[in-house]
Amino acid sequence: MHCRLWTVLCTLSLGLARWELKGQATRRPEGKEEPPPSSLLPLCSLTMWTFMLLGLLCASASASAIQARSSSYSGEYGSGGGERFPHSGLQLEGPITAIRVRVYSFNIVGLQVRYGQVWSDYVGGNLGDLEEIFLHPGESVIEVSGSYKNYLKTLDFFTNYGRILSFGRDTGVSFNAVPLDIDAVLRFISGRAGLFVSAIGLHWDTIPETAPATAEPASSVAGPRGGV
Repeated sequence: MHCRLWTVLCTLSLGLARWELKGQATRRPEGKEEPPPSSLLPLCSLTMWTFMLLGLLCASASASAIQARSSSYSGEYGSGGGERFPHSGLQLEGPITAIRVRVYSFNIVGLQVRYGQVWSDYVGGNLGDLEEIFLHPGESVIEVSGSYKNYLKTLDFFTNYGRILSFGRDTGVSFNAVPLDIDAVLRFISGRAGLFVSAIGLHWDTIPETAPATAEPASSVAGPRGGV
């Protein structure tokens, strides 16, 4: 839409320039010599700079529109208890490459995600067993479903390789989340946690071409930020 607007303005500007040139030729008195070409330079220069400015604005608007279409948010799913945890800055380390979830009885107790080769801080409590799953190189989460009551009960991560990474037991209010853009994947998460994980938000976007390369780890040892 923005690009169409600037195209219309460019067309109007060109028409105005032509009309002005034609008007100068029409208004020239009889017997008066043809004005030198240099007299037309200010007008041509103004028109040129107008086109350049409109072109830059059009490109900027188009880039913003593309970014807005590729990113989306799902959630927040769960209750309002616990403290907020954001992972927005960690997406700069690379795509999601591993997920750790601690489960106890019917609750998701703790959560930790690896971005590239960097683990997020562990959030949640210490009850139950810790489950850890690594993603293969090139594998991404494209859909998430789960359930919750006071706390998260289940989390199921669906990948573009056809795998389902499941944690917890299905009970409570169900949810299902997918990105708005067909090429987007799960880039990072946010949410709330205390003794248990009480809520989760899912942030979708395309993976930049400059994202750090990932490699499948040889072992499942805790990362430097691991609190588990």
